[in-house]
Amino acid sequence: MNLDINELVYILLIWLSLSIPASLSFYFYYKRRSESVPVNSPISAATYATMEQTIRDMSIRMAELEEAQRSNSLLIVEIEHELALWRAYARLTYKRIRELGDTEHPAPPDVQRSTVPINRQNIQKEIAARFSMDEINDLAFQLGLQDDVAGETVSSRAKSLVLAAGRRDILPKLVEIAKRDRPSGTWQ
Repeated sequence: MNLDINELVYILLIWLSLSIPASLSFYFYYKRRSESVPVNSPISAATYATMEQTIRDMSIRMAELEEAQRSNSLLIVEIEHELALWRAYARLTYKRIRELGDTEHPAPPDVQRSTVPINRQNIQKEIAARFSMDEINDLAFQLGLQDDVAGETVSSRAKSLVLAAGRRDILPKLVEIAKRDRPSGTWQ
């Protein structure tokens, strides 16, 4: 088979005209397939990106909560240790008072605790129904929780406020302030 240069050029051009589009098609097919959005997904890329961002935000928040839990656990251990020291001190003091001949026992302190449990969901709903976003931010500020409260809606902000107050054991204080500002609410 004897081919001249023109025939070789034509064959080469035909081969290139067929192989380049095919190569590009394979390239774009695999590139699209390797992206994070599946090829046949009914979810748009923007929605998918939003979902990924939400997952990243939730992972960060989870790590923060785990760190706060570790910190709280350490604080609880420290407080338990300090309480044990105070109990030992109280026993020693009581023993010395008895040795001195004092037979009268002082009355234990009257610790008043709320006997009515606080319904967090009810408090959250009441705050969402009776306070605006700015007023919820003001409640958070009054309690020193402004950095712990988040949410784009009044309901989510109210939920965040109640959860933050619960974590800091100041939920009764939140209820007290809410009752003061909105006495008509059902604050139980």
